[in-house]
Amino acid sequence: MFRREIEKELENYLECKQAIIILGARQVGKTTLLKRLIEKFPKQKTYYFDLEIISDKKVLEEGPENFLKYLEFQGLDLNHKNIIFIDEIQYLDDFSKFIKIIVDHYSDSIKLFLSGSSALQIKQGFKDSLAGRKYVFHLFPLTFKEFLRFKGKDLLSDKLISPFYEWKSDELKFSRDELLALINEFVIFGGYPEVPKINVISQKIKYLFEIVNSYIVKDIRTIFTIEKIDKFNHLIRYLAANFTNLASINSISNEIGLFKDTIENYVNILEDSFIIKRIPPYYKNKSTELKRTQKVFLLDNGIRNALIENFNSLDLRADSGALKENYAFTQLYKAKSEVESLNFWRTVKSQEVDFILTKQSLLFPLEVKSSAQKVQKTINHLKLFMNEYNCNRGYLLSFKDEFGIKDNVTILPPYLLN
Repeated sequence: MFRREIEKELENYLECKQAIIILGARQVGKTTLLKRLIEKFPKQKTYYFDLEIISDKKVLEEGPENFLKYLEFQGLDLNHKNIIFIDEIQYLDDFSKFIKIIVDHYSDSIKLFLSGSSALQIKQGFKDSLAGRKYVFHLFPLTFKEFLRFKGKDLLSDKLISPFYEWKSDELKFSRDELLALINEFVIFGGYPEVPKINVISQKIKYLFEIVNSYIVKDIRTIFTIEKIDKFNHLIRYLAANFTNLASINSISNEIGLFKDTIENYVNILEDSFIIKRIPPYYKNKSTELKRTQKVFLLDNGIRNALIENFNSLDLRADSGALKENYAFTQLYKAKSEVESLNFWRTVKSQEVDFILTKQSLLFPLEVKSSAQKVQKTINHLKLFMNEYNCNRGYLLSFKDEFGIKDNVTILPPYLLN
């Protein structure tokens, strides 16, 4: 079981009384993460329940008091610290009441770690106020740093210790060719944890198709009782085909042939199920900058390529630029904290910068350069934004160029986007 970066953060919350809720799509490693956390409590009594198992679900459905009696029969001692891990908590009816009672009355002796596959179901399930009783974390598909670890490249992974805006040189340049080859694999097949462990390409593809068919096509539409299944499937594939582009609910509604409210509902479901993510534009000058239309990204390139049924290499694709931009999005989005924001910038004259990361009022503009673009043209767009917002430095992610600094713009190879 490989270590995930989120474990470092969770370790800071091991002793607090609040319930820890870990949200993420199916197959991103939530169960593995819970089992790794169990290993961090060698001196405490631990209990693990998977609510997709009928017998485990039945134990919790009898209510908190009967649940504790069951645990006491299993050896629970409320005079000592006990850790309870529950997988797929959304399957428990009125789980918010369960959390509230355990945290309010038993937090001195019981610590809760919970996981869930649907943010929307979890939000809808918070019938009681859980303010001050929970901390919510998100587990995503692998970052490239984690991907390297899963590929057995621990030495390279351990060298990726700085965020992209702190690199002063390419400290991994001696492994550049190897890293670029691994980046190409990651951009095509994505970061679902099982994928880098599969060595046969046809098996990688089959695995990703299975996730699409079992989770996206079947589970999500069943859980949320999607009525217009054909339209819902059309929407998913339309968003996958047009990812990284500007997209309005109106335009999507016209394309799919559904009312705007229905499209908005379906898009929210896909966001809360960790399939897509919309990011808004960055603007201050309302007369010259776009301020309403959002961009749609997918949280994993492998899932995107399964949805459009194309796993060709980057040099054989017309959408290689979009795949690289989506890679950059996933890296930035997974790394940003809750107090940071991620936007794009575009003027009414179509001058744009792919990403604007805002961190404690500091702006970090980043543009992704595809192979057909000229460096200077891309730098000019960055300079325009930098001059407009008094930003001292910009960043250019290039899959072809080596590390360099030009006109206060740092040119980064893709593996340094951490």
